[in-house]
Amino acid sequence: MPNLIERRHQETRAAIADAAVALFIERGFVETTMDDVALAAGVSRRTAYRHFPSKDDLVFEQPRRWLVHFNAQVAFRRPDETPRQLCRRGLLAVAQLIQANAESVLSSYSVLLATPSLRGRNGQIEDEWFERYLELLTPTHPIEPARSLQIATVAGALVGTTTMLVAVWAAAQPDADMVAMTGAVLDQLDPIWPDWLDA
Repeated sequence: MPNLIERRHQETRAAIADAAVALFIERGFVETTMDDVALAAGVSRRTAYRHFPSKDDLVFEQPRRWLVHFNAQVAFRRPDETPRQLCRRGLLAVAQLIQANAESVLSSYSVLLATPSLRGRNGQIEDEWFERYLELLTPTHPIEPARSLQIATVAGALVGTTTMLVAVWAAAQPDADMVAMTGAVLDQLDPIWPDWLDA
């Protein structure tokens, strides 16, 4: 559990990000300045920049939280838990987080869709997830190239599928159960997991 200082830090970040997204929707991403964001959030300009070095960071605060939450969930592996089960548990926890913050997530996503210049940053977030999956799934001992390729395939499929899932949910099915959707999508990915990886 975060201590008091960390909890206040998280609350300040959330307040700044939520205020920013509301302004982006109202005025447009380009037209909104960091000064506007700081004023709306009730913090100093310096505080706003300390938490978010750029406006892009404000839009992608939600995906950043997802990866932090995923990492916290998979930090400890349960006895006899396979890598597939570990990733599934982590991603279902992320789905619960998205569901719990649906309104804020949907607002952020609408800003992303309305701002083409942000699309490249979305690819950077996907790269971070891909690298995390590789780190999580690659054994500590040397493995042959064919198995490395299998791991990369699984990692890429997880990134692409979950990115698609959030897009479909946000754009077309915002009232759907994100946790149930995530479970169903992960079921469809089960066949690509190599047996040796779960041994």
